[in-house]
Amino acid sequence: METVVEQHRREDAQARVDCLADLFRTFAAQPIPAERLYDRASPHLDPDGFRLYCAAVRVTGVELPTAFPYEENRGEFAFADGHTLLRYLEAAHFGVVTWELVSGTTYERAVLGEVDRESPEYLKFRKTICEKALNRMGLGGLLKEPEKEEIKREREQHKESPHQGSQERAR
Repeated sequence: METVVEQHRREDAQARVDCLADLFRTFAAQPIPAERLYDRASPHLDPDGFRLYCAAVRVTGVELPTAFPYEENRGEFAFADGHTLLRYLEAAHFGVVTWELVSGTTYERAVLGEVDRESPEYLKFRKTICEKALNRMGLGGLLKEPEKEEIKREREQHKESPHQGSQERAR
């Protein structure tokens, strides 16, 4: 009899196979932009959007409990999926949050505005977080060559960073 862990592993492996087969058919003869690759892979490998959200947190440094204390205290983030969390993070990062008083209290509630998804800043942000999410999914090797080189440089910088910190501590 198959255990729950074995069943989960089998289903995860099957999802990866299905995803890769779909990606191969779609992108076999053309360069693959990170955003498009993520959009195709995410239904299989990131259906709840947590990998993309985590990539956005690493890029921006925005911490939702700090940026949205009222919503955090009400538990709005406790059961939210990655797509919802990303919407809050993007609003905070791109400065499209307004605040309104909660009647009868001194608290302010966030009102999320629309992020300009056509702006150069947003497009660069989206490309970066998609690349990082794809790398976490194990699909970074399918990116176009310049994007692969960028990820390679980031890895090298990350490997160098811990050593620099320990050298500084030793001084």
